[in-house]
Order: sequence, then C-alpha cells, then structure tokens
Amino acid sequence: MKLTVYGKPATKGSSRAFPRHAGGITVVPDNRPALVDWQGSVRDAAQKVAQDRGGALLAGPLRGQGTWWLPRPKGHYGSRGLLDSAPTYPEAKPDLDKLARAVFDALIGVWYTDDAQLVDLTIRKRYAAQDTAPRLELEVDPL
Repeated sequence: MKLTVYGKPATKGSSRAFPRHAGGITVVPDNRPALVDWQGSVRDAAQKVAQDRGGALLAGPLRGQGTWWLPRPKGHYGSRGLLDSAPTYPEAKPDLDKLARAVFDALIGVWYTDDAQLVDLTIRKRYAAQDTAPRLELEVDPL
C-alpha cells in the first residue's frame, strides 16, 4: 500500500510514565496539536487507500519504506536561490526515528494490527525542492 501525505510532518517522542500511588503507572500521552493533526492526516490518507483495497488489515510480517520531504530553512536561500553552503541533507532536528514513530503508530488499526509487524524498514529524510510542498511518501507491503 502506498500513500503521499502533504504537510509539515510532526514527531512523536517517547511516552512518559509516572508512578502513581499503590505501584500503578500513569502514562502521559503526547497530544500536541501538531502531532494530532499530522497523525489525523496520515490516518485519513491511509483509510482511503485501505478502502480501495477492501479495508482488510495487512497480516504477517511487513516491510515499510518512507521518505519525509522537509522544508528547507529560509537561511539556505540567498537572492539567487539555494546557497552553495546549504547542506544537502537535513542533519538537524526533527529526528528521523521520531518522524517514523508518529506515522507508523498512526497506521495501527488502519493498515495493520500492530506496528510490531514491521520487520524491515527503510526510512529517509530529505529536503523538498523549493517549489514543492513538504510531504511523506510511504509504502507498506507484506514480506
């Protein structure tokens, strides 16, 4: 299954758990508006793809491949376009693993039962060209 989702991607960090009285654990979810909106966009696009396939969840081990196309900072451009000093790859935040976590968690119950089914991942982050929108290009298939 393939999809493209346009927009600025959000990251999902590790959930924080705090001890409660009597030994219980309270998990604090990450519900930042940017993350909620991004995961909603991913889920909406994924549901359309799943419906086109009959809505059945993928079973067994899965292979995932994703590329996050991020916007370049304005400082990478001069009056004549991209500066020679601009880096080729986005080496700074956001962290690639946290971008992936947000997306693959959003697909639980839409494309597969559990993201633990993903046993082979190829993930990349790149800069989008100046005239193209930031986006995610994703493919998940059975192995």
